[in-house]
Amino acid sequence: YFLACGSNLLLSISFVLGLMTHICNEGGNNTCNDGGCNCQSMILSSLNHEQSSFYFVMMNLGVLLLFFIIIAVRVRATFYAPTIKLVRSGTKPNLQMKEDCEYHAFISHVWATGQNQTHTLVRQIQRLLPSMNIWLDVDTMETVGELEDSVTKSSTFILFLSKGYFKSQNCKRELRAAFEKNKPLIVVYESDRGATLSEFEDEFSEHFENEDKAIMHKYVFNNQGRPAAMW
Repeated sequence: YFLACGSNLLLSISFVLGLMTHICNEGGNNTCNDGGCNCQSMILSSLNHEQSSFYFVMMNLGVLLLFFIIIAVRVRATFYAPTIKLVRSGTKPNLQMKEDCEYHAFISHVWATGQNQTHTLVRQIQRLLPSMNIWLDVDTMETVGELEDSVTKSSTFILFLSKGYFKSQNCKRELRAAFEKNKPLIVVYESDRGATLSEFEDEFSEHFENEDKAIMHKYVFNNQGRPAAMW
């Protein structure tokens, strides 16, 4: 982009400069109407074709130098940019999704106690992995009727546990949809307010009524042996 803009600017300047030089060389030393100066004094004194070519080449070299400096700065910024890498391989995670998925992850949270935290979490993930597409209510949701469909279109379900999560009907809708679609689950729980996983389990038992309650409990709190991440 910068090279294209610089090239267009150089072409415009070179065209005007060449045109003025040609007119002055063709017109000789015609005097100006109001100052008695000759035509060439209007464009860098006695500028001729050779000098015009020299200035044109130097300006092109300057633009090329600026272009390479910009490229070097961007490459360096990309190389040293913070990112997420896998512990085992030291490489970036593969973000390729299935054809029927639109989002890498769906993040479920209760607005009253988890909205600010989840927004911060998503922004940090996207800063480290800019190409990761995460479903977040304020960015994507148009109506609450599309919650189950959005979960279905997501590769992974991120459950952010904060106080009151299992009291929310919409949160339970999202969780049921993830369970029914057998979505890989990542559990993150807030501990800043002194909450523990056992307290969230008590809240689950109190407010989650379902014929598959035991299986749902295992899905959330056992999660195939994956430990919940503390926020």
